[in-house]
Amino acid sequence: MLEVQSLACKIARKEALFKEISFSLDPGGSILIEAGSGRGKSSLLFCIKGIFQGEKQYFGTLLFHQEPLDGETRKEIGLVLQNPHSQMISTLVHEELWFGATRRPAQKEEIHKRTVEILGLGPLLHKPVRTLSSGQKHMVAIGAAGIMNHRVLLMDEPFLYLDQMNITKVLAYIDYLRTLGTGVVVTSHPGVVAHDHFDRVLALGRPKPFPPFPVPGNEKAPAHGRPRGAITLTDTGFAHGKRPIITHLNLDVKPGCELWISGENGSGKTTLLKILSGETEPDYGTVTQQEGLRISTITQNPDRSFFEPSVQGEMIAGIRKKNRNIPLTESEKRDINAVLDRVGLGDKQDLSPFRLSFGEKVFLGAAQAWMLCPDFVFVDDILGFLDARERVVLLQFLRELKQRTGCGLVFTSSRGLYPQADGSTLLSMDACKGKGTPGTQKVKPPKVPWAKRLFRAFKTPAFDYVTTHSWLHRANPLTKMALSMLSWVLLYNGGGRFFPAMAALLLAYYLSGGLGIKRFLGDSRFFLIQALFFSVFMPLFRWDIYAVYEGAMAGCRVWLFFIPVIVMMRTTTVAEWMSLFNRILPKRARLSMGIAFGLLPCITAEAKEILHLQKQRGLVPDRQDLLHPRRLFYGLRAVFVPLLIVIEDISCLAGLSVKLRGHDQ
Repeated sequence: MLEVQSLACKIARKEALFKEISFSLDPGGSILIEAGSGRGKSSLLFCIKGIFQGEKQYFGTLLFHQEPLDGETRKEIGLVLQNPHSQMISTLVHEELWFGATRRPAQKEEIHKRTVEILGLGPLLHKPVRTLSSGQKHMVAIGAAGIMNHRVLLMDEPFLYLDQMNITKVLAYIDYLRTLGTGVVVTSHPGVVAHDHFDRVLALGRPKPFPPFPVPGNEKAPAHGRPRGAITLTDTGFAHGKRPIITHLNLDVKPGCELWISGENGSGKTTLLKILSGETEPDYGTVTQQEGLRISTITQNPDRSFFEPSVQGEMIAGIRKKNRNIPLTESEKRDINAVLDRVGLGDKQDLSPFRLSFGEKVFLGAAQAWMLCPDFVFVDDILGFLDARERVVLLQFLRELKQRTGCGLVFTSSRGLYPQADGSTLLSMDACKGKGTPGTQKVKPPKVPWAKRLFRAFKTPAFDYVTTHSWLHRANPLTKMALSMLSWVLLYNGGGRFFPAMAALLLAYYLSGGLGIKRFLGDSRFFLIQALFFSVFMPLFRWDIYAVYEGAMAGCRVWLFFIPVIVMMRTTTVAEWMSLFNRILPKRARLSMGIAFGLLPCITAEAKEILHLQKQRGLVPDRQDLLHPRRLFYGLRAVFVPLLIVIEDISCLAGLSVKLRGHDQ
């Protein structure tokens, strides 16, 4: 069915990414292609699917049923991307699974039923995609591609992010697809799965060379004498929705320690790590850490950690932070070269971080941590991105960083325990699930004081889809739009005296959607601050003290104007946005606009994570920068450029995902 003859890939004038590889795939057959990071696994599958990157040159022949592979026949080939974070293009899981089926209405519901059953997606069907863990998102992406029932399915490292139980489910799902006559090509790191699950196993490329230890260090960077404190959790608890994850957890993470947090996909490992780093507040309890504590996080989505146009630029930012205009010294240049050589990126300093493989991005994140000399390094379940040899290299690298600077290491893992050093500590999420610290009795969470609850509600993020069964969720998108337009007409035809009644009416409209008063407070905070801003600065612009009232009314008008917009965002899914735009826009525009509106929650969540990572690296402007315009400029650039990058990245990958779902005519 599919024949690959002497396929090779070369990047510009450099050495070949991978040399000639040949194989043939029969209907219902399966092939496993194993290789380490950066050896060309994704490039191979992208070439077969027809996704080409300008700097890569391919040589060889591709045939489909004895005919040259072209754009039309490539529609019979599906592809699962290795990064699930940015390729989700629907609001709810069940919509994501059925998105591709709209192109093939003759598909049987049996495939959908068996997909949900084998992959264990039943409990997730009505959940927002954004709230899933990385492993759960990957399972959804695999199921969405399988439901399309392609003749050939290419799976780019489908075992990333997954615990052992979910790896077994994916293997069972591959067997099911093969019974339907689908040929499957899977790429993976060596040693992840047994070879007897596949008809044929191929090796791609050579192992990446790593120089031996030690790594020369910057003698000015370590701060052994700098005071540093522990991160302490006291009676801390958090939940996913109404499901408690941990109650009354007491944990003391000290500098120089090595802590391993293990658990299955969706058990709350990442949430606990975010609580420790200060990105997320627990539902109750206290988190104590010393002011100015430096933390470096290597996230599950490494794309969100890069903000510079080159690998070398990322390393310079780790040293210079907001003062990147200051030239590097010769010793600093030598340190950067030595660290990058150690992680196998010495020959890729001028390359964009986004052009690296997943595993190479992980190593770049570790190299950044080396230059930052932090008090703690958090590694969020990314050891599965590497093969056994690369994993050993990364662990040695981070442990030498701990020995050199005295920092603490905190790892999360969904595949059991990797080789640990003496003195390391294990915390099992399964043992703590809803029971608190191991050995303690299960107790009810304490009541949080109303003032604290009110303050937390005022900080909740905006533009987040909420799953309830209100009449607004069931209403037609045109009805929601009509109600919004009616409220805008009333606002702009009524004066300031009318605003209190309008505010009460819009509050009732908001609450009738099942959104709750806490979200209303959180959604209103920005616009109330804006009303205060108008009331202060309008008199300054007009040189008229009586303009205070006019400014306050202008700010309130904007606040009331956006309430219906937020209600629309919180109660409308991507599918509903598409049905709304379907009446007035052609197909491509409908897809683009629907996905753009539906992905706003995803973009706002990613922006929050980016700002936190920027703060960890000292790139966010602070009060001192206000007095130094040049430093303020570099700080603002460090914030806004990554936000533009994430919007572009999500948009591009969403467009690619639309194509992969069959909407590519």
